[in-house]
Amino acid sequence: MFDAADRPVILIGASVRAAATGVAAAPNRTLLIGIDQFGDADTHQACDHLFHIEELGALADFLHAGLGAGTPLEMLRPVAIRVGGIAAEIVESLKTTLAIPCIHDQDPDADQFRKLAAIAGVRTPERCLAATSTHAKSTYLIKQAGTSGGMGVRRLPNVAGAGARHEAMLEIENAEPLGGVFHHDGHQVRCAGFFRSRVQAIGDRPFCYAGSAGPMDVSETLRRDATRLASAFIDQTGHLGCFNVDLLRRGQDHWFLEINARYSASMELLEHQYQFSWVRDAIWLACGYRNDAVPAMVFKPQSTHYGEKRIHYPGIDVSGADITSTDVAFDLARVRAQHPGWAIADYPSDGTPIAAGTPGWTTLRLSADTPAAASNTVPALSDTTPVASDTAPGANGD
Repeated sequence: MFDAADRPVILIGASVRAAATGVAAAPNRTLLIGIDQFGDADTHQACDHLFHIEELGALADFLHAGLGAGTPLEMLRPVAIRVGGIAAEIVESLKTTLAIPCIHDQDPDADQFRKLAAIAGVRTPERCLAATSTHAKSTYLIKQAGTSGGMGVRRLPNVAGAGARHEAMLEIENAEPLGGVFHHDGHQVRCAGFFRSRVQAIGDRPFCYAGSAGPMDVSETLRRDATRLASAFIDQTGHLGCFNVDLLRRGQDHWFLEINARYSASMELLEHQYQFSWVRDAIWLACGYRNDAVPAMVFKPQSTHYGEKRIHYPGIDVSGADITSTDVAFDLARVRAQHPGWAIADYPSDGTPIAAGTPGWTTLRLSADTPAAASNTVPALSDTTPVASDTAPGANGD
């Protein structure tokens, strides 16, 4: 077994700021390299080195040069971890070009997810081939491969060239998007909490991710079904560390959408409560450690605050239908004045032009004053009922 603390960590995702902040604050801090598509000012602050997603060649040169210190790459032994939705070929390039092991490198595809849902006996939205989704009273959605945060989701009539083999999903109207955060330590599958997702319509993109809030209460039926699906996922993959189960809720009904086998946006709020890095934990687990050997890894909330995270898209109206054609010049002082009591994150340097309809910045707040705070806390992970990975119920199990 090798010492994970000795290895540089490479974070790769659309935006790595949240994960990088958690890793930077974790015990046994290691060299941190980020690869993302935004290059925000605070991401630069959290990482020792940050590269744009199109600079994999520069990263290769940097690593082969021994991080500027002349240390051979084989001695550095960096480990990469995917912490956000990103095109699969980018992760594959990292693995094949540099032979760097990558943790959480892919999510279950549509076929795999359908099989997992059948094993768990949980409900999913109706799916069909795009060419046959013509019911007059129903709207279908398709999602472009390699996209995240709802950026690739379109209503079918707005999508040009949706071929006969492209799968579509029935839109569940007036449903609330939720995410359940789970963790597998090699022994148990445990639920850390559920979060409500905020979405924003932007042009022909009806469901762009715009933040999270929670943790929140859910019914025992929903929690049970989500845990069944999580257990089926672990049975089939052996995934270690955190992962996210996305679903929709409307009244007493719920439908499961997908599993993100990686660090997800709402986990930043849990990191504030548990006061440890989910990413650092995943790396230790991948290195062969288990929770009783992970330094300072305590699975118990250190606070009961209700958290909120909002992503702001400048240059759009309230409905999201109209987008201005003028870029917005970022001004940190002005943004802070607009959001008193909120921390500002994911922000560019002052004066950076932000194209209308694209993510501009994030606001974060942990509050004990919200009316739901007392009831929206979750039990400590160590207090939740463990789910043995070999006892996932069948399709008709209860």
